[in-house]
Amino acid sequence: MKKYHFILPLLCLLCLSGCGKQREEAQADPQALDWKKNGFAVGKGVVEEQALWVNEYIPWEHGDVTWNEETEHVGESVQAACCGEKIYKALPIISNGEYVFNKCYLEIYDTGSMETSVSELDLEKIGIKKTGETRKLLRGIDVLEDGAYAFHVLELEVDTDEKGGETYTQLFNGLTLTDSEGNAEQVDWRSFFETQGLTELGQTIDISWRCDRDGNSYIRTGTNDAPFSRLYILNPEGKLVMDHQVSESEQICAPMKTQDGDLIFLIWNINNVRSSRLVWFDVKEKQVHTVAAVEDDHVKQLYGMVGNDLYYENGFGIVKWNVESGVRKLIFRYDRNGIDDAYQSMLVLRKDKPPILRVWGNFADGQEDWIVTLSEYPTERSEAARIVSLTTVVSQRVRNSVPVASRMNPNYAFTYEESEGSTAEDYRSRIMAELAAGHGPDVMFVSLEDMEILYEKDMLADLREYLSEEALSKILPGVLEMGTVDGTLAGIAPEISARSLLVGESVWSGDNWTLDDILELMESGKLENKIYYEKSGSYYGSLAVVRWLTFDNLESSFLIDWENRGSHFEDDRFIRLLKCVGKYDSSSYEGLRDDRIGGGGSLMVFDQISTLQDAAEYAETHGVQGSHYVGFPSERGNGSYLDADGVVVVNKNASDPAAVSAYLEGLLGNEVQMNDTMELYCGLPVINLPADEYGEVNSFLAQCVPAPRAYEDITDIIYEELDDYYAGDQTAEKTAEIIDNRVQLYLDEM
Repeated sequence: MKKYHFILPLLCLLCLSGCGKQREEAQADPQALDWKKNGFAVGKGVVEEQALWVNEYIPWEHGDVTWNEETEHVGESVQAACCGEKIYKALPIISNGEYVFNKCYLEIYDTGSMETSVSELDLEKIGIKKTGETRKLLRGIDVLEDGAYAFHVLELEVDTDEKGGETYTQLFNGLTLTDSEGNAEQVDWRSFFETQGLTELGQTIDISWRCDRDGNSYIRTGTNDAPFSRLYILNPEGKLVMDHQVSESEQICAPMKTQDGDLIFLIWNINNVRSSRLVWFDVKEKQVHTVAAVEDDHVKQLYGMVGNDLYYENGFGIVKWNVESGVRKLIFRYDRNGIDDAYQSMLVLRKDKPPILRVWGNFADGQEDWIVTLSEYPTERSEAARIVSLTTVVSQRVRNSVPVASRMNPNYAFTYEESEGSTAEDYRSRIMAELAAGHGPDVMFVSLEDMEILYEKDMLADLREYLSEEALSKILPGVLEMGTVDGTLAGIAPEISARSLLVGESVWSGDNWTLDDILELMESGKLENKIYYEKSGSYYGSLAVVRWLTFDNLESSFLIDWENRGSHFEDDRFIRLLKCVGKYDSSSYEGLRDDRIGGGGSLMVFDQISTLQDAAEYAETHGVQGSHYVGFPSERGNGSYLDADGVVVVNKNASDPAAVSAYLEGLLGNEVQMNDTMELYCGLPVINLPADEYGEVNSFLAQCVPAPRAYEDITDIIYEELDDYYAGDQTAEKTAEIIDNRVQLYLDEM
């Protein structure tokens, strides 16, 4: 017998939102708003105010469901909404090679006791008979109250033609309603579907349905052009009670169930994700009531209500909405708790207790199902790996690795801090003082400059002590080089971007070039005196062209003699560059870009790969026939660069080395590295990308080297004078002289 340790692809026909207490407990709260009469108040804007913290990640293993692997398989699991404090899931067991149900389990997770139970359903009672040659499907399950369910059953007679094609005849399509006493009755929807024309080749078109507490069925349907644009409400006898169609610009989304068992539907504005309506259908009076309209937030799904508090998911996490005052607060951010909003989620609302969050879906290493216990206060742990950010730019991967590591390693504790409530410089000074005293955080996200400072003060550990050889082998060579000081791997960037220049092979066939090479090509007319930026479809301005061709060269070029502290911006090559680039605007490029970058072309193209989407589009840029990456001009060879906003370093006096290793494992794992949806921009992974999809990109990234050090004070001087040069009549010679004098003065004062 094989145990069921994973979630199969879901046939998810139901809204996975929190619902109210069980029927016998659904007494009206005397303090609750009469929303059916007054609707919901909607205040202006959503305020971020954290009120929930992760207490523990508990894997829902589903280990008590078994089947005979030789003769059976698990059909698509059928998700159900929660009811009260319980989550319900139906798992059908089907014979191999034929669509015959052998048995069906009902698994229940009780979030009150935090225990699971599994029971076998009586197939006869839910309308799935084992006899006959027909195909039987359990299409969905809903919970009316504890012990009372609605099962959507579809039974088909299958005919096969000479070519092997199948046609179907419906023998039954509807609900089996059961109560807590074990009684069952069926409601056949076929007559209704046929009357409404909702059949195709004998099968019902895609629908989604829910039941209210009284057993009325709410069926959403639509067409490919207008998905879920119509709602039908049928009574427990299968008779049509109400029929509602929304406008062409709207879509009916999954509902939530209130404490009293009523359904409130979310209706989106297709053209504006931040605009939606909440609608209640009064079945008795046959009236439609819009109880609220939201015009300033993306309501992704409704979770449920407790008293006057309605909970929903927006683009960032869980929002608590007091429907009496209208105040809405983002109380739990997903991105700070290791939860991608692409995963499916369910919120179990509990009276006088923090809610329980269930999250499931395709995580990095397969399908997972988690029960996340939440607390109204930050969890206090005596032993914890402390991770802090000392940079002005927050790294999503550094922050998100904390909850991911917590979930993957429940035996360790992790905390995350950044300079909220104080200036970045004050916060940095405080942490530096802690480190100087021999204490401080275990892991830090710092600038490259701070990494070197901390290394020189002997405060950093060698990260090779915390990473396995396998983990190190996956990291890009340029990333390892970026964080290496005197042979010690002092830091690892959590994300990077790559940049380079492309040019036609007929213009320059080498893999790198110098500023001298570029000047000769420009002056001979073989190379444009401009740089084209692919993503904007236009040329860079003059100042930007000079920047790309000189600023990265400051560390090793002829422009500055660092050993003797000498400035050489009066050099003829710099003056020639100013003249070659000329004074022009960043006009759009007219004509086919392929004609200019390919064989015989003279166009120089800037390319930057900053996200996984950029990496996916890499072949479109790199694949232009006759072009190749040559990089920025460099005296040291390779001019294709990797940039990073900072690196992760480890305190030499880390309190728990095993916890630090667990954190770094999470940081460099696929779930964090390959996640490009945490924010609009979160950088490229620092590990090798999947070869089957990004093979060429890996080859390019493996050749990139860390970007040279930026000398911001010097580049500011150059910017100021070039602004004057390109804005006025000052000569290139005079501009170079002024820059040279100012840079020399700066070097003298260093």
